[in-house]
Amino acid sequence: MAWYRTIMILLLLAGAFHMLTSQGLCYEQLKREGEELFQQKDYEASITKYLAALNCDTVDQIEIARLIRRAQQSREAELIRERTTAEVNALTAQAILANKQERNPPKACRLAYQAWGKDSTNLIACGTFLDAYYSQSFSWGGPFYSVPMSTTYYQAGILGTADLSPDGKSFAVGSWDPPIIQLWPVDDEAESTALLGFTDIIWRLCFSPDGTLLAVASLDGNARIYGRDGTLKARLFGHESAIMDIAFSSDGKRVATASQDSTAIIWDGLTGEKLYTLSAGFHGAVNNVAFSKEEALIATAHEDGAVMVWDEEWELKFEFQHGRAGLNSVQFSAHGQRVLTTSEDGEAKIWSLSGRHLHTIQHNAGVKGAALAADGSTIATYSRDGIVKISNWEGELLHSFTAHDEIINGAHFSPDSEHLLTFSSDGLIKVWDIEGRLILTLGEFTGPVLAAGFSQDGNTIYASSWDNSAKIFHLTHQPLTTFAGLEGNIRQVLVSPDGRQVLAISLGGEAMKWDSNGKALNKLSPKLGWFHDVVANDDWSSALIESDSGAVVWGLEQGAWRVLPHAEVTAARFFPDGKRMLTCAGSGGIKIWDSEGELIMEFGPKKGGIMDAQISPDGSLIVTGHDNGAVTLWSIEKGAIRWSRQYHSGEKVNAVRFSHDGKFIVSSSDENRAFLWNLEGEPQNAYKHSGYVLSAAFANDDNYILTNSSDGMAKYWKRDADEPSTVLQMPSTVNCALFSEDNKLIATGSNDGIVRLWATNGRLLASLPASERTINALAFSPNGDWLVSAGSDGRIHLWALNPRELVRRIPASIPE
Repeated sequence: MAWYRTIMILLLLAGAFHMLTSQGLCYEQLKREGEELFQQKDYEASITKYLAALNCDTVDQIEIARLIRRAQQSREAELIRERTTAEVNALTAQAILANKQERNPPKACRLAYQAWGKDSTNLIACGTFLDAYYSQSFSWGGPFYSVPMSTTYYQAGILGTADLSPDGKSFAVGSWDPPIIQLWPVDDEAESTALLGFTDIIWRLCFSPDGTLLAVASLDGNARIYGRDGTLKARLFGHESAIMDIAFSSDGKRVATASQDSTAIIWDGLTGEKLYTLSAGFHGAVNNVAFSKEEALIATAHEDGAVMVWDEEWELKFEFQHGRAGLNSVQFSAHGQRVLTTSEDGEAKIWSLSGRHLHTIQHNAGVKGAALAADGSTIATYSRDGIVKISNWEGELLHSFTAHDEIINGAHFSPDSEHLLTFSSDGLIKVWDIEGRLILTLGEFTGPVLAAGFSQDGNTIYASSWDNSAKIFHLTHQPLTTFAGLEGNIRQVLVSPDGRQVLAISLGGEAMKWDSNGKALNKLSPKLGWFHDVVANDDWSSALIESDSGAVVWGLEQGAWRVLPHAEVTAARFFPDGKRMLTCAGSGGIKIWDSEGELIMEFGPKKGGIMDAQISPDGSLIVTGHDNGAVTLWSIEKGAIRWSRQYHSGEKVNAVRFSHDGKFIVSSSDENRAFLWNLEGEPQNAYKHSGYVLSAAFANDDNYILTNSSDGMAKYWKRDADEPSTVLQMPSTVNCALFSEDNKLIATGSNDGIVRLWATNGRLLASLPASERTINALAFSPNGDWLVSAGSDGRIHLWALNPRELVRRIPASIPE
């Protein structure tokens, strides 16, 4: 055996240690010293000691050979661990840079998954994966979607303009230098077509409404019309200077071009014949041109701030002056009854068709342009300072938000008018709902995004950039599990002990059970008052629901239910033996019931309403927290008070909990502190916040306590420490906080609708956009592989936390 030969060689070298033995070091002492060094993981030094022991007068060579072999193996394992750790750290660092600096979450997912695959205990690698993965998850009309699959098209030069055909099958991209149009087939392996012949920047291009034609305008003063296969249909000669805009009429029969030569020209969209020249006269360059949809009107916007509106006979119908600064855009409303202009003077203005100024939308910087919802309801104006304002056509400001840190280069509404896409010089594309909530960020560009938009079906986003790349993002449906069937404010959510089922209640008086894949299994149909909290017994056969009309016992298998008559129930619990139930009321009473719903005993205070209660693990004690700040311990056998303490300065106690070993109690209150008590009623510690302490929980080993507060913080405390080990900071009230089963993770839910995952050292691992309102409840699965969140907007979602469960969702086309 190879190891035996190695050891025999080492034995021959033992003579070198004769000096040590001559100094009187005995075999047992050297072996003991070698063991101590081995325990200290100084494997090299331990081998040296073992070799020295071989020269002692009395020596067990077989034992020493075994010890040397063990130390060698441990040394080799240590070297492998060090190499693995270095590799994991390097991959994780690359993943963090890809996600945060390069803004490339798909790449970050790949790198972090490689790191996690080498060391599945590395929370930073796991957290980086989750953060990158879920940063791209977004809600689109209900279900959640994972990282959109993208296709990248590389083309020489800055790609300043792009358009996707209405059927989504052709993608046209125009570059600055060299001035080339590349016509790419989408989802097809066919070669692209290059359209040449221009001598200056390709400034604008667009497909006709039916997708059969492509119109292109260049700063060299030339415009052309191509078939979608790249065949040249017409050359549009007539301008003497750069063409700044080109557009098809809604029926596709006409094309309009706007030029710096102070003219706009109307062309036949099929033949390219010049129909009419609209002269701007002293108003100078024409920056923008637009057709109305309903009436045969054309509007031109000029560099001196003038707007001219022409009728179908090419006669000037009216003109008006927006201001003195140059206009960036002019557009007709969906029904053609209004005109919108945007200008470098920081204003967007709404006009009647007679040229009467109606309303002004004010910005603090030049207004680059506007997007109009297809349903005619809203306007989105965007300015150079990164601000977007959502308004209606009456000029009423509905929402205003900062969309980007740099100049917004454009914006478009989705076809259903429910979402807004913005793109910017910061290299990002963002999708928002119409109230300004961010839904999706696409950050795969390394330079400014110069063009972007939606496909006609809303399932694709296209874009082109300064970085010589253009992309198609397919918004593929890869949903996480969403639990449907309850409406309104979800108050609590539970996971069964086997991890196969989920239970939730809503404030409106409904309860429902699903399997972990989101399939509905049972629903409590009659609305039995307002529901506030729910617990389930250990075998998951029954649930006990706190209601203002009593405590509702719901059979989770058959669906049968009954109400335990106890008004204003504020706490309902199963005893550990599963044979009895506890209910407590805001009026102060305590009742114990048998499994059939028969009242066994009743006791408790007549004053000082009970806000929460908990049963000790052995079932012999009850602790109650009161609205007058009292914490009271009761003997169940006698139905009598063992002690009651008023340490919460008369402020309402929000929650009470026993430790898992039953030796301690923690109470939290509106007095900005949580107290730790022993069973004798002696305060052991106080955990301070600057806001209401909403709850406190013990870790499974009872050595740590987690508190959450209205001050926007959750704090992780060693049980006997005066200061927290870790402070987890959030921007708003933390409604819930809990440990994973292995105590390695902390999950928090706050009023900003975000679920956050943390390591216990305070490192934020992932932020999960779970609700449009507040997060009310969280529950880990028993194995810690997933987490369920419940929000006040009615959303209940399952979040996979194991990268292995998620990686199968990521499209194979994501770059390595």
